[in-house]
Amino acid sequence: MAHYFDYEDIRFELVTQDVDAPTSAVFPDGVYLRVAGDSTTEYPCVCRFVPRPDQRRVTVHAELHSIGSAAKAIDPRLPRPRAGSTFTDLLTTSVRVTGFLLAADHARAPEGARLVV
Repeated sequence: MAHYFDYEDIRFELVTQDVDAPTSAVFPDGVYLRVAGDSTTEYPCVCRFVPRPDQRRVTVHAELHSIGSAAKAIDPRLPRPRAGSTFTDLLTTSVRVTGFLLAADHARAPEGARLVV
């Protein structure tokens, strides 16, 4: 599962790997913070995910300072997220594997939606 968002015109992704996923032998469980499309660099993240199968939900928590540290590593001039910071272009994708079937679900926030901290 990947959660995408823009912060200061940088596209980030929080990638979650669930223990029950078939690819867990290749990708260890956890949450990974990186620039979208760049699978070579992962930034330290105080992140966790909480699967809630009874609610068909996964909650991902990412500390703002983790996103801020990643943004500063990319461009030292960028501000750290704080009260009033805005995240845009929100998207969640989920990839499910059942037998030989690979399916992806996309959940995009309504156009123009913004998350303000």
